[in-house]
Amino acid sequence: MLTVTFSARVAVHPDAAGRGVGRCLWAKLTEWILPQHPRQILSWADKSDCHSLAVADHWGFTRRPGTIEATEDLQNAEPWPWRYELRLDSLHLDSVLDHAVLPADVECHTLAEVVDDADLVASLHEAHEECRTDVPSWEPYQTMTKQDFEKSQRQRLVDGGFGLVAHRRRQVLAATFAEGMAFVPDLHNDFTMVHRSVRGQHLAVTLKARLITSALTLGFERITTEVRSDNAPMLAVNETLGFRRIAMRHLVSPPSAGMH
Repeated sequence: MLTVTFSARVAVHPDAAGRGVGRCLWAKLTEWILPQHPRQILSWADKSDCHSLAVADHWGFTRRPGTIEATEDLQNAEPWPWRYELRLDSLHLDSVLDHAVLPADVECHTLAEVVDDADLVASLHEAHEECRTDVPSWEPYQTMTKQDFEKSQRQRLVDGGFGLVAHRRRQVLAATFAEGMAFVPDLHNDFTMVHRSVRGQHLAVTLKARLITSALTLGFERITTEVRSDNAPMLAVNETLGFRRIAMRHLVSPPSAGMH
């Protein structure tokens, strides 16, 4: 019989914390997972988030063997996903605005504007597919049709996310995408891309700087992102913009642990 690994997290609004809502959600979730014969359930939390780690411990999670929390844990240059955050409440905005200026011949539009422009969304899809194959990843990238790509980006907007797209004469050069997080004023920057023909021209820094200023305007308090340890260009972008690496604790639970 095929066994699978599930990845799961539970989010509870702060106003409902301590009322057993999370426990009920977790019980229902594992009730759904168990009939599918899982091998294990994976999750993760900020190593400094004592409350979440205590809840995970109560639900039977333990630290995943072989996982990495600090740079000194890396061995043999093994790639590893580093999690980063930028807290907007303590941000020095001037330092970000210095990086937010695009070349005079490059325009920037929101993802909401682009998905309603047939030519721009076609150019964005083409550039996205090229860039996805260049970014270090754990599995070979599965290409998306233009229709599926456009559908996924419209769904991103419905779910509270947004994006910024830079283009020159309607040819997309770069873009950055972000997702809204449940119940918390956080934004997760899940992908930033730059067309091969214009790499090295600081467009990634510029678009991420504009993403930060947009997030501030929209009332977000924190931006998170994840970058592999072997993706040197994006690690440098994060450092330039003041992102701080979070020590994440990767957790594992046997499938029966969440049922009590």
